[in-house]
Amino acid sequence: FLVRWKKNHLLIHSTKGKKQTHLLARSFKARSKKIVLDSQRKILKSISIAWTQVQHPSFEDINLSLVIVRDTKNYQSPLYLLTSLPVESAKDAWEICHSYMHRWNIEQAFRFAKLS
Repeated sequence: FLVRWKKNHLLIHSTKGKKQTHLLARSFKARSKKIVLDSQRKILKSISIAWTQVQHPSFEDINLSLVIVRDTKNYQSPLYLLTSLPVESAKDAWEICHSYMHRWNIEQAFRFAKLS
């Protein structure tokens, strides 16, 4: 699975303990940066990505990956993506990020089609 995770929901990290997502994410620095096209705003954006392995408080025996996507200019709040897929490299993290962005674009297209 791949879901957008709310910043105030709790997650468990092996060394940092149980924390709200945004507090946990602060301690993970960017591991990779890219310039991507924001198709809604029609602008290029510089974004960075970080990731770590976490557990959900209700399912501590299942390993999950938290991918943290940040606007390097700090114009927007970070995006927290929680997935059951293993993320072991920048390539894996970018695939998760791009998968979510693609899904979001499809949802927006359906929303627009319903309004027409």
